[in-house]
Amino acid sequence: MQDELKKLKETLEQTTFKDFDFDEEKRKKVHETYKRKQRKPTLFGKVNPTFSMIACFMILLGMAFYTLKQGPGPSENEPSTSKPVEISESTDSRKFAIEANVTKDKLISRMENPLAFFDSVQGSFTYHIGSYHHDITEKKHYQIQTGKHSASYIKSIQEDEVSIEKISDQHDFQELFLAGGVNPSIAPKNYALWLKTIEDDWEIAGYEEMQGLNVVRIEGKMSRHSATSFKAWVHTGTGILIKLEEYASNGDVVDYIKTHSISFNQKDLTSLRSNDPMSAIPEEFNEYPASFKKHIKILKSVPYKIIEARVSINTDKMTFFQHYKGENGSRNDIQLRIQPDRFEEWKASTGVKENNGNLLDGTEAVFIRIGKQKLAVRWEDKGYYYEVSSLLSKEELLEVIDSMGKLKL
Repeated sequence: MQDELKKLKETLEQTTFKDFDFDEEKRKKVHETYKRKQRKPTLFGKVNPTFSMIACFMILLGMAFYTLKQGPGPSENEPSTSKPVEISESTDSRKFAIEANVTKDKLISRMENPLAFFDSVQGSFTYHIGSYHHDITEKKHYQIQTGKHSASYIKSIQEDEVSIEKISDQHDFQELFLAGGVNPSIAPKNYALWLKTIEDDWEIAGYEEMQGLNVVRIEGKMSRHSATSFKAWVHTGTGILIKLEEYASNGDVVDYIKTHSISFNQKDLTSLRSNDPMSAIPEEFNEYPASFKKHIKILKSVPYKIIEARVSINTDKMTFFQHYKGENGSRNDIQLRIQPDRFEEWKASTGVKENNGNLLDGTEAVFIRIGKQKLAVRWEDKGYYYEVSSLLSKEELLEVIDSMGKLKL
């Protein structure tokens, strides 16, 4: 018992009574107060001194237990690290990583796979490359859903070309998505890998708020084409690249990414409602000239489940491109091209063999065997030229072509 009381005394002196100075004057006051209370009657008569001492001991024991349970508080020079710094997001952030003071390694890890930190995301951004031989500016609108019913819808607008890309497959979604059309911002894996290679040339410069999200700003030096330095703003919760600026030596911005809008975990993703690949046709098609639209036909039936569909329309060249990918690798991959000019001839050195034949409806066509497996079928209809190519057999490809019909929106 004596040992336990000694340990308790030491604990109280180090915690509860750490800053308490019990001098001679205070000792006398406590002694006088105790004597007065001994003389004063109570409702139950006189209090037993032994009981009073036991009560005091129990109170002190309770205080010591509470102090030990809470643990020692932070010192004046060291902030508490018992909890990560909470991030206040203006959107639903149930899956976001929550610590604010991210390290380089954590930041790169999140940028490599942002899909792990949200259920869905939608928004738009502009991507500009000016450090190459010519400028490219592309605006992208996207809706992305992860989880059991993974899917993405991405519309890209670049000068006179509009394209739609849809991915819908829960098994291969992550691989397809990371290689898809929004990787500069929403899936910046390649940028993260590049940051790894120049880790000594950049630093975390601060924290800001952008598009209602908490972002970390990184700054560094680079040597790529005409860019010599850069700044990037990365969402701390997911690793999404919200903004990027790469500068020439004179300070001009040569490459950039600029997010116009972004929101997470919305329930109504209208562009993902239908799994029908035909819904991948951009609504801008309605605004194109009737002389162009009347020639457009689309593939309506393929002998496999479509997991990725892409459609591109170029209003300057008046061309139409449709591409379907299915399960089981490259065999289930088919492309349709429509244009007002004749297609270029295949080079003989690639092992090309051409034969004349007919489609199932009797239309004359040219069958081109490229290598041992790929087959392309070309034909003309009312001044426009069509090509369908795939690794499907000739019989399967003719059935696919026979399913073609006019596009109705």
